[in-house]
Amino acid sequence: ASRVRHGGASLQEAAQAAVEEAEELGGVGGLIVLDAEGNMAMPFTTTGMFRAYVASDGTMKTRIFRNTDGDM
Repeated sequence: ASRVRHGGASLQEAAQAAVEEAEELGGVGGLIVLDAEGNMAMPFTTTGMFRAYVASDGTMKTRIFRNTDGDM
Protein backbone atom coordinates (compact mmCIF):
# COMPACT_ATOMS: atom_id res chain seq x y z
CA ALA A 1 0.00 0.00 0.00
CA SER A 2 2.81 2.43 0.80
CA ARG A 3 4.34 1.93 -2.66
CA VAL A 4 1.08 3.08 -4.21
CA ARG A 5 0.18 5.78 -1.68
CA HIS A 6 3.62 7.29 -1.08
CA GLY A 7 5.80 5.97 -3.89
CA GLY A 8 3.52 6.70 -6.82
CA ALA A 9 3.59 3.10 -8.09
CA SER A 10 0.61 1.58 -9.85
CA LEU A 11 -1.16 -1.31 -8.17
CA GLN A 12 0.42 -3.73 -10.67
CA GLU A 13 3.91 -2.25 -10.19
CA ALA A 14 3.67 -2.42 -6.41
CA ALA A 15 2.39 -6.01 -6.40
CA GLN A 16 5.01 -7.13 -8.93
CA ALA A 17 7.79 -5.55 -6.87
CA ALA A 18 6.54 -7.39 -3.77
CA VAL A 19 6.62 -10.82 -5.42
CA GLU A 20 10.04 -10.07 -6.93
CA GLU A 21 11.39 -9.15 -3.48
CA ALA A 22 10.00 -12.38 -2.05
CA GLU A 23 11.60 -14.33 -4.90
CA GLU A 24 14.99 -12.72 -4.18
CA LEU A 25 14.66 -14.09 -0.63
CA GLY A 26 13.91 -17.59 -1.93
CA GLY A 27 10.13 -17.34 -1.82
CA VAL A 28 7.73 -18.49 -4.51
CA GLY A 29 4.06 -17.72 -4.97
CA GLY A 30 1.83 -14.85 -5.87
CA LEU A 31 -0.56 -12.15 -4.74
CA ILE A 32 -4.12 -11.16 -5.48
CA VAL A 33 -4.38 -7.44 -4.78
CA LEU A 34 -7.50 -5.23 -4.94
CA ASP A 35 -7.96 -1.53 -4.31
CA ALA A 36 -11.01 0.53 -3.32
CA GLU A 37 -11.81 1.31 -6.96
CA GLY A 38 -11.94 -2.36 -7.96
CA ASN A 39 -8.57 -2.43 -9.73
CA MET A 40 -6.69 -5.69 -9.36
CA ALA A 41 -3.27 -7.19 -9.85
CA MET A 42 -2.34 -10.87 -9.70
CA PRO A 43 1.42 -11.27 -10.15
CA PHE A 44 3.10 -14.59 -9.45
CA THR A 45 6.51 -16.23 -9.69
CA THR A 46 5.36 -19.81 -10.15
CA THR A 47 4.51 -21.61 -13.39
CA GLY A 48 0.82 -21.06 -12.71
CA MET A 49 -1.56 -19.69 -10.10
CA PHE A 50 -5.26 -20.52 -9.89
CA ARG A 51 -7.33 -17.34 -9.87
CA ALA A 52 -10.77 -16.10 -10.89
CA TYR A 53 -12.61 -12.81 -11.16
CA VAL A 54 -15.64 -11.14 -12.70
CA ALA A 55 -14.78 -8.67 -15.48
CA SER A 56 -16.41 -5.24 -15.70
CA ASP A 57 -18.83 -6.60 -18.33
CA GLY A 58 -20.01 -9.31 -15.91
CA THR A 59 -18.11 -12.14 -17.60
CA MET A 60 -16.62 -14.70 -15.20
CA LYS A 61 -12.96 -15.38 -15.88
CA THR A 62 -10.72 -18.17 -14.61
CA ARG A 63 -7.00 -18.37 -15.17
CA ILE A 64 -4.16 -20.71 -14.25
CA PHE A 65 -1.18 -19.72 -16.40
CA ARG A 66 0.13 -16.36 -17.59
CA ASN A 67 -1.92 -14.80 -20.35
CA THR A 68 -0.29 -13.00 -23.23
CA ASP A 69 -3.48 -11.22 -24.32
CA GLY A 70 -3.26 -8.57 -21.60
CA ASP A 71 -6.01 -10.22 -19.56
CA MET A 72 -5.27 -11.19 -15.96
